[in-house]
Amino acid sequence: MPAISTVLSSKFCSKPAIFVSKTLTCFSSAVLRAISSSLISLSEDNSVRVKVGGGGGGLGAAGIPPPPATTASAEGSPLGVACTAQTMLKNMADTTPSALYEFNSSTTSPERVEGISVAPLLVKGLIMGTIIVAAVLGNALVITSVVRHRKLRIITNYYVVSLAMADLLVALCAMTFNASVELTGGVWMFGPFMCDVWNSLDVYFSTASILHLCCISVDRYYAIVRPLQYPITMTHRTVSLMLANVWTLPALISFTPIFLGWYTTAEHEKYRQLHPEECSFVVNNYYAIVSSCISFWIPGVVMVTMYYR
Repeated sequence: MPAISTVLSSKFCSKPAIFVSKTLTCFSSAVLRAISSSLISLSEDNSVRVKVGGGGGGLGAAGIPPPPATTASAEGSPLGVACTAQTMLKNMADTTPSALYEFNSSTTSPERVEGISVAPLLVKGLIMGTIIVAAVLGNALVITSVVRHRKLRIITNYYVVSLAMADLLVALCAMTFNASVELTGGVWMFGPFMCDVWNSLDVYFSTASILHLCCISVDRYYAIVRPLQYPITMTHRTVSLMLANVWTLPALISFTPIFLGWYTTAEHEKYRQLHPEECSFVVNNYYAIVSSCISFWIPGVVMVTMYYR
């Protein structure tokens, strides 16, 4: 035991600089490795988690080489510790989120990407296509039935045919564009002008469909509550005038304010110019109040009143 203690004391006491240098080097290496692991794990690409450290001399979890082992020089000077820390910081700086993303993109197999994204895309496309086709065929069947059968050509069915036409146009002109946006992950591929066209058609035909329901409720009110006055009130002229208003009034809150830019805010207009690949419908307070009253509140109150009485 005295011999061992003598050897250890002579070894460490004869060269205290080497002992201090090794201690500082190990401590700084551990701290920098912990910081590097924390920074990389908080990168933008959440699918990449890199654990820097450990031996082996190979690649890390994301294919990034670990920092070199920190060994002191023969002299063990403090300059060696500073050089080692500078080298490790350089390696940390090179491990940027973009580099991680490039590595992840290059090493991800196409089969796995297709297996993850294509299958839900096909299912979503099949469901949306089925809904659109069912809406088109169902409303076309209603129109064809009234046109082909003379006994169905009554005044009440005029509203039904007009409503079926509005719903058919919603499926063709609004739902198709919506399906394309959903299937492309929110990307609009038709330009700013067609974006305004799509929003206008969506608001126009949807409002027309709701107003048709309002007219049908008024027609049913007179047919059931006042059957004697129904033939006098609901004439061909009255029905034609109501349907004309139903198809004209929605244009005042769709094409006119949308193409003139009255419907949205100045911030959204600037955002649209900078992001033409997006087609979002952001409205201001005035347009929201007017359009909601015409499209929802007024027809809703009329329908509830008519059916209640």
